[in-house]
Amino acid sequence: MQIQQGTYAEDIISPREAMLLAEQWHIKLPENSVTSSHRNLNKDEWNRHIDEDFSDFDIVRHCVLNCLAGYRVEDQERNKAGMLYINVLKLPYESMFERANIVIVRDTLIEWNMNTRGAKLEKEDRFIELIQNVKPIFDQLNQYTLLDFINESKCKEIEKLLCELYRTLKISINNPFVTTSKTLHFYMPQLFIPIDRTYTVNYFTNYRGADLPNKENKKDLVKWAISFHKLLAQLYYRFEEDFNELSTQTKIPVTKLLDDVLIGFAIYRRSYCAKFDPHKYIKILT
Repeated sequence: MQIQQGTYAEDIISPREAMLLAEQWHIKLPENSVTSSHRNLNKDEWNRHIDEDFSDFDIVRHCVLNCLAGYRVEDQERNKAGMLYINVLKLPYESMFERANIVIVRDTLIEWNMNTRGAKLEKEDRFIELIQNVKPIFDQLNQYTLLDFINESKCKEIEKLLCELYRTLKISINNPFVTTSKTLHFYMPQLFIPIDRTYTVNYFTNYRGADLPNKENKKDLVKWAISFHKLLAQLYYRFEEDFNELSTQTKIPVTKLLDDVLIGFAIYRRSYCAKFDPHKYIKILT
């Protein structure tokens, strides 16, 4: 099941509904979450090996529900960010290049903290202009899906388009890499996984993204993004039927579930062991 823009019109489940879903699967969630950030992550705690960390889908399911039930719960209950995201997913692809709908995309990025700290969005008029200018590139990318990252020829085509896109789409004044990744996810949730610096980047790089390419080196940044999409696309391929079922039950695109897997993996592991052991983790939580 590949969720194309405009076809995912149901509301994403709430933290409370995630807890009920965990009960349905006999999953015992931690009573208290421990939120990891760049201030308390230790690079030695990461395995960074997809096949080992997520060797069966029970681990994936635990991590996703940990994230949905415990990550930024107050924000979810207030639900402004969630409702904006739902509204974005409901928009038909072609309509997303209309001025009013680009504003919705920008507002969603703001609620996803893309207008604070290192990421500062361009002003509204300039943001709209930039998005409309790159529509031809978006149109070409929109023909692909996540599993195309593990098809060598299609992956090269995606990489070429992304290189062109990152050179021209400068919607964030300071740090466009993460902001652009989230924007691509909003426009093409069947293809792109949103990149989160605190969790996603730290999973695939050294502490605080120390080995992430320089933001000015667009070609290497794209290669890094391609490599991490390949790894998570392989995880999806390995558990495709299970992921699709979980996507239906949570009303969340698979690409966002893959992001939630890494967030859930990170924010609870510190509660149980200094070096995360996914099998020990499952034993403790069940």
